[in-house]
Amino acid sequence: MRYKMLASLPVYGALPVAIPDTFYSVGFPVQFFIADGTDWVGNFAPGDTNFDGVYSFRQSENILVIAGGSGYVIHPDSKTAVASCGSDIENLFVLEDGRMVLHQRMSLMVFETDGTCWKTARISWNGLKDVHVKGNVVSGLAMAYGSNYDKQWVEFRYDIDSRILTGGGYH
Repeated sequence: MRYKMLASLPVYGALPVAIPDTFYSVGFPVQFFIADGTDWVGNFAPGDTNFDGVYSFRQSENILVIAGGSGYVIHPDSKTAVASCGSDIENLFVLEDGRMVLHQRMSLMVFETDGTCWKTARISWNGLKDVHVKGNVVSGLAMAYGSNYDKQWVEFRYDIDSRILTGGGYH
């Protein structure tokens, strides 16, 4: 185990590392265990949702931390974010092959098992709901606007392997 989610910031020990380094409040604390046997605590700035989690990549030592919808890729030995990935992550799905699909407010982001990522084109004007995964296909409802600018929900289907979107509300 290279990490542990904490209920609160530790009272004793070294000061937590703020990620990003301009963050000066209580965020989402995660304890990381370094290969040399020491540890450190990261205090991650939250984003725009209530989604928190920590996930390991199958073929990388990097770890994905999601703090209130903000995504950070961390290498535990470096004490810094290798990359950041949005502030509006609402859910995460792990595919059978280990890839991770991040459901963001208007699009999807896919992390390969080695930690590299790519993002879909925008799927919705302002929201995705009822998002689910079956096999390697993500589907759900995307917000669209009708001819009178009335909001409506339309189906979408995104094939992760072919990277083809069918439907959606952003055209």
